[in-house]
Amino acid sequence: MKKLLLIFSLFIFQFNTEAQVQRIPLHEGFTSSTCGPCQPGNANLEAIYSTAPHKQNVLRYQMSWPGTGDPYYTGEGNVRRNFYGVNSIPRLEVDGGWNGNSNSYTATLRDVAYNVPAFMTIGVDHQVVCKTVNIDVEVIALQNFSGNNNLFVAIYETETYNNLKSNGETIFVNVMKKMVGGANGTSLGAISNGDTINYSFSYTFNGDYRLPPNANDPINNGTEHSVEEFFDLGVVAWVQNTSSRQIHQSAYGVSPTKVDVGMTQVLTPKDIHENSAPKDVAVVFQNYEDTLVTSATIKYQMDNGPVQTRSYSGLNLSHGDSIHVRYGTWTPQSPGTYTMKFWIDNFNNGAIDEISCNDTIIQVVTVHQGVAPIADWDVIVASQVGIFTDKSIPDPFEASSYLWDFGDGTISTSPNTNHFFTGGDGIYSVCLVVSNSTGSDTLCKDVQIGMVGIESSLEAQIKFYPNPTNGIITLENRSSEPVEVMVYNLRGEVIAEFSTEREDQIKMDLSSSDPGLYIVKVKSPGGEIVRKLSIE
Repeated sequence: MKKLLLIFSLFIFQFNTEAQVQRIPLHEGFTSSTCGPCQPGNANLEAIYSTAPHKQNVLRYQMSWPGTGDPYYTGEGNVRRNFYGVNSIPRLEVDGGWNGNSNSYTATLRDVAYNVPAFMTIGVDHQVVCKTVNIDVEVIALQNFSGNNNLFVAIYETETYNNLKSNGETIFVNVMKKMVGGANGTSLGAISNGDTINYSFSYTFNGDYRLPPNANDPINNGTEHSVEEFFDLGVVAWVQNTSSRQIHQSAYGVSPTKVDVGMTQVLTPKDIHENSAPKDVAVVFQNYEDTLVTSATIKYQMDNGPVQTRSYSGLNLSHGDSIHVRYGTWTPQSPGTYTMKFWIDNFNNGAIDEISCNDTIIQVVTVHQGVAPIADWDVIVASQVGIFTDKSIPDPFEASSYLWDFGDGTISTSPNTNHFFTGGDGIYSVCLVVSNSTGSDTLCKDVQIGMVGIESSLEAQIKFYPNPTNGIITLENRSSEPVEVMVYNLRGEVIAEFSTEREDQIKMDLSSSDPGLYIVKVKSPGGEIVRKLSIE
């Protein structure tokens, strides 16, 4: 590849001393799994990138805020943040020029960057051998570049799955794992037209995988790493003027990791509660070879315990084919963090080795303490029929039993149900009891049959806003009774309590709470209501 690039460049120089080539703009995203607005921002970018994958290179840095920040935050990512002066997320930097909120980026802006001529070519070869990444970079200048120019090389993981925090994202793509040569890059100085610059790098990820709890305890690259799948590593390189911030050109590595069969997905739930039902332990693996794979041996280990081995024959997997493999079930018991590891024996000229590196996938499973559900439900009334929807917190699957009492002598045990009130028009006291192994909760509301859309008196007289909020909420009690307000996190813990007199208004300050979903329960002598609250 390097020889071809050199011949190509010399051929161009015979006709044009400043030949232009296609620019591939670098999109550097700053995001966090604790940032609510980052979720739609990342979704917007992925939609843009998917329309023309060849028109951009992408790299993401996970940040240390809001709240306790992203578990995959790194100090090197913070150096890039300071380089650009990033002080809010989501944030996107395009070739060191355009910068703004990821939600406001468009395909038109991407095409503008793509259509700017480049006067530099970059070639990148890389190979991943177990936990070592070997990288060769060649830069060819097609014009003079004055000033302070640096070569930057970053190793990224194409998809990460273990980083589950408060903003709802389950997959992050092109996550920066290591800046090879340092976060400030390798100095090239001024570059002359026709210069060919070659660098070779090698980096080995040390120690074992760890998922930090948050950004306050980041990975120490000297003793550990946060790579979930080594076969999923990629490389991007770019040359940038560190004074003007202009990026002259960028390129992805062209030699991805070579594996015979790779894990593509772990199917076991990652966020569960103690004493819950047994969970399936299963994976998907895929043939990356051009030749047919007819057999494979897959090994599984939970928290460095006994290794379980399964051998499969008669697979008949062509290139790109995949298959689900189910090991059995695992019953979560004690709360804590558990590490599942799967790996595939490599096939090396017919000899099987058991090095758990390139073909390894790791998933961290968090088992929470048991949480009793908080009952909540909604109803839509049409004539004499009520359409009842369970909205209990935590999510409905955390409740193991449901009991509806419709106040007319009939009951139901379904989470969601329709009920015909044979007693005719009137007000019925409807109660829902939700239970699991930890506890139970009951919520009763008055439902009026005969007039569609009538709320119970307490619901009509209690208002709180805005929702979502930055942490400051106004609660209006328009009723003739005092009320007590309790705010719960999703573990069922009370994080704040407030009270109001009748016909009163108060400000509730939750700005010190981490972004995420909370539950607000309002009680009065006449009943109670439960509502969800989102803090951004």
